[in-house]
Amino acid sequence: MDDLRGLEQRAKQWSASRILPDTPDDVVADLLKALITNIAYLGLRSSGRQMIRLQQRISTGTCSTKEFAELVGELRVRIVEELGDRVFYCVTDPTKIEKFFKHEHVSGTYDVLNLKSPDEFFDAAIVKRFRECSDDLEHFAKCYVAGCYTAAVFHLMRVVESGVMEVAKLAGLKDPKPSWGAILSKVDKYAFRTEYEELPDEVKVHIELLRDLSNEMHAIQRAWRNKIAHVENKLIPVAPIDHPIAAEVMIAVEVFMRSLGERLPPRKGA
Repeated sequence: MDDLRGLEQRAKQWSASRILPDTPDDVVADLLKALITNIAYLGLRSSGRQMIRLQQRISTGTCSTKEFAELVGELRVRIVEELGDRVFYCVTDPTKIEKFFKHEHVSGTYDVLNLKSPDEFFDAAIVKRFRECSDDLEHFAKCYVAGCYTAAVFHLMRVVESGVMEVAKLAGLKDPKPSWGAILSKVDKYAFRTEYEELPDEVKVHIELLRDLSNEMHAIQRAWRNKIAHVENKLIPVAPIDHPIAAEVMIAVEVFMRSLGERLPPRKGA
């Protein structure tokens, strides 16, 4: 906007009889290119129509400097008016920016920060194994960035539910909808309170993984202590969750789900 205002002021100072060339100089061309990119990115429809009118008049080779200054001034006013109907959320936490955003080049003009995909901010092995969790991971990221930490953890709990169902299979649970407590209790029993010779054959091949998963599940449980309840076999946030707790849960969940993504036996038909 500063550059646009500057261009308008310079144009007013040009000779009134001057006719603009149909191909603007590099400085003006670069500014117009940047305007086109940003107007399209922000969906400024009225400004977009004025931008087209400006380009058409320049292309004729008959646009005077006076008319050019007026067109640029009108464009600036329209942009200002339309920006009044846009809401911008500012993220200043560098750890959030590094974790969840990436630089992307737009139309060869500007770098912008866009939200990473789930396999970019979480381990790719997690998304590859649990593709059904992609939507929850994406919503988790948006909630976490916006400071809605209880909602962010809720989406992580839905991700964890997919993981613990796989753990239940490893531990040989027959219940189709076992609770978190029942799964963890069974895993702990096999991992630390049962002699190897007494383990079911189908559990023996996974016992090292189950021991690691037990530690990781306890880490998640410590992170959400007094914040998460088991309601009808679902994990539900029941108390407000602040940033430190959400960050701890995020780390614990990623470690747990990565272990599953990297070490679980392949799914049938995969």
